[in-house]
Amino acid sequence: MSMIEQYRILHASGRYMNVGLNKAPFILPHVESFEPRSVVDYGSGKGRISDLILNLYDWVERTAAYDPAVPGRDTKPESCDLLIPSTC
Repeated sequence: MSMIEQYRILHASGRYMNVGLNKAPFILPHVESFEPRSVVDYGSGKGRISDLILNLYDWVERTAAYDPAVPGRDTKPESCDLLIPSTC
């Protein structure tokens, strides 16, 4: 069974890892430093960090919450100015 399949089972069970917002103190300084207009949250799960970034920073025009294990978030996004690997 692949890792993506394992994550699909985890997400389908309703048990999420909820690491995105926990890592916000480490991620947000990079967003502030680079001032990207577009951000991809790779491995986004529920997409909380991408929502937070879009709401916090006026210069961010779009965010994409991408997670190959979550239906509805599994379409590869367009290119971006900043990629956040949320599962790291």
